[in-house]
Amino acid sequence: MKMSNQQANLEKLNQAEDKYLEAWESDNSIDFDAALDEHKKGEEPVAVTFLGNTYEVPPAMPVSVWLYHERHVDKKGNLPDDKALEYIKKVIGKKFVDALEDSDVTVTFVMEKIIPAITRRWGVRKKK
Repeated sequence: MKMSNQQANLEKLNQAEDKYLEAWESDNSIDFDAALDEHKKGEEPVAVTFLGNTYEVPPAMPVSVWLYHERHVDKKGNLPDDKALEYIKKVIGKKFVDALEDSDVTVTFVMEKIIPAITRRWGVRKKK
């Protein structure tokens, strides 16, 4: 069975973690910078094209997006309207939001089509 890039990267991260945990036992410190660098190797951003521009999105959900989601999305999966703009910025970036300001794109389209497509790419499924 072929291992996915995400699984291969996780395996590399686990191996690096083991290496650094062994070092910690001998010198009482943990440095995950090298492990993170190794984890990021080979990961390509996802290109999102919209309104004639291409935006790069991380290949996996950043912790900042996850934390924002956990803080502001209720148990039914609803994000308050006053939190949507910041969420869009965290998922796709400020340049994307700037482009939206000069367009006639609806919030509904962004929140029901674009954001879910990206989060599905990250392995997140909307609760029903």
